[in-house]
Amino acid sequence: VGEDIIPDGDNTRDLGSKSKEFKDLYIDGTANIDSLSADSFVKPTAPVVQTATSLKSSLVDVTGIHTLVLNSSKALSISGLAAAHDGQEITIMNIGSGAVTISRSTKASPRTIYGSSNITINQHQVYKFVCSPAQVWYAFV
Repeated sequence: VGEDIIPDGDNTRDLGSKSKEFKDLYIDGTANIDSLSADSFVKPTAPVVQTATSLKSSLVDVTGIHTLVLNSSKALSISGLAAAHDGQEITIMNIGSGAVTISRSTKASPRTIYGSSNITINQHQVYKFVCSPAQVWYAFV
């Protein structure tokens, strides 16, 4: 095909059918899909677990993970989390001997963890956080 394939009206034509499906779809670029229905996922949408022995910054990029496992003998500090999207959940687990301090703020600024007192995650403890539409993180209680 030497030109764009454009239907004659918005939301009026299908590509394939229930009985005559295309085999594979290859796209190099952005797929803009209103909703997605799949029988199964061959590959997770993000790595399930990322393990770190140190942090590059106290603002931690969690855009591609679901679980952050920290394994350090030294104390680590987290002051904010960079989310992939609203509603993202992240589990932070400490398996190291150094405590992990989560700094919280009542200002509810984007990337901050909301709350009036800091959270200390000691060895063998786990906390879960969820990101709001305003990009503010909240701890599960």
